[in-house]
Amino acid sequence: MVWYTRSRLLQQRRYHASDANTFCRSNLAACCVTDVCRGGTKPPKLRRGLQLSIRGTMLINAPLMLGGAALAEPLVRVVFGLRWLPAAPILSVLCLAGVLYPLHALNLHVLLAQGHSKRMFHIEVAKEDNGDRTDCGRQLLWPDRNCLEPGRFSILSLALNTHYSGKFLGYGLVAQSRDVLPTVALALVMAAVVAALDHYWPWETHAAIRFGVLICTGAVFFIAGAAALRLEAFRDVALILQSRSSSRHGEMGTL
Repeated sequence: MVWYTRSRLLQQRRYHASDANTFCRSNLAACCVTDVCRGGTKPPKLRRGLQLSIRGTMLINAPLMLGGAALAEPLVRVVFGLRWLPAAPILSVLCLAGVLYPLHALNLHVLLAQGHSKRMFHIEVAKEDNGDRTDCGRQLLWPDRNCLEPGRFSILSLALNTHYSGKFLGYGLVAQSRDVLPTVALALVMAAVVAALDHYWPWETHAAIRFGVLICTGAVFFIAGAAALRLEAFRDVALILQSRSSSRHGEMGTL
């Protein structure tokens, strides 16, 4: 945590806020969503960029993480082998804790893009302090519940990471939850479907083929459900991909 915070502070001291915007833009482009920092640091544009980024990344991350939690055992069996099957429950817990990761990362990136590295430092210190205190209490009172620690820490950290987005952009935890709940709910249903199919698998097949069928079933179910329910996140991502595709065709035409 100290190394991470130090590198962020040095970056913010060395570069201007507009340069941080470019850095933020390059990170979010890897998620195939629009950049948070387009148009400088104007709150309306930052809010809209953050909203699109959260919707887009959660549309990808939620089914991946919840599907990974539901299919942790076949995943470990196919990728790592039978010797690693005892690690499947740990993988499930880590996948559940990773469901909310885009909200953590994107809110912190937006805070840096506005030039608030000092506030980010305060957030990191508060999270570490809270984690140390609750960890000591948990070790004394509930030493057998270590597996719940990643999920608990993720939820508590989310309130801190979204605080300044609500304060500066009017897009806090409640508004972000409204945007991601439909996607997470559909991903939960998809995870339940593939888990049931895995449990009641009627054929004797190779583990890799079975795992591939389960993945394809989950992907088709989620995409079809998102299209049928007309999720706003699905619509936003489709429009972004369509606009980028048309712009590329326009560039090719000019060449």
